[in-house]
Amino acid sequence: QGNKFEGVPRGSDERGKKCWIESVSNYGGKLRVTQNDFSKAQEFSLCVFYSNAAIDARGNFWNTINESEIGKKILDSRDSLEYPSIIEISNPLKTFEFPSVVYSESAVEQASRAAAEASLMTVAAKEQAEEAQLAAEAANQKALLAAEAARESAGKANASKRSSKTSKSTITCFKKKEVLMVSGKKPVCPKGYTKK
Repeated sequence: QGNKFEGVPRGSDERGKKCWIESVSNYGGKLRVTQNDFSKAQEFSLCVFYSNAAIDARGNFWNTINESEIGKKILDSRDSLEYPSIIEISNPLKTFEFPSVVYSESAVEQASRAAAEASLMTVAAKEQAEEAQLAAEAANQKALLAAEAARESAGKANASKRSSKTSKSTITCFKKKEVLMVSGKKPVCPKGYTKK
């Protein structure tokens, strides 16, 4: 109760009829619809479909108290025997003054679109956060690999230096009574000297 219906309903049944409120079956009692504003509702406000479906719609505002005029806004067995029951529409309200929630096609669409956009924004933000995290992890991994490569290069350079230092040798060269020590990677006695 306390709802205001405006415009044309979005959906339609298998017969192509558009209804704001419809009853498709009777689950232990009539569907109770009361104290609502159907004055600006287009197509059909209330419909009963299939076997034993029923609606009690007493006490609603239609902008008229003429039941024949109200009957044009509902779909029941008064329109065709294919509909299972008569919708009760007695005691229509003469005014509709209490606070109401407006249900219109545009409002429904706007709410649906806003929810969809909010959902997309949430998904996009999550995807951006995940991409940023992956990029940070990749940059960190790259930095670690570069540091490891630098350490390996430095280690090889140091090993080469150590190797070059340790590969030197010394020989003893003689010339008559003179003795000469020569050091190097491939030491050679000077001219006139002989290696011992």
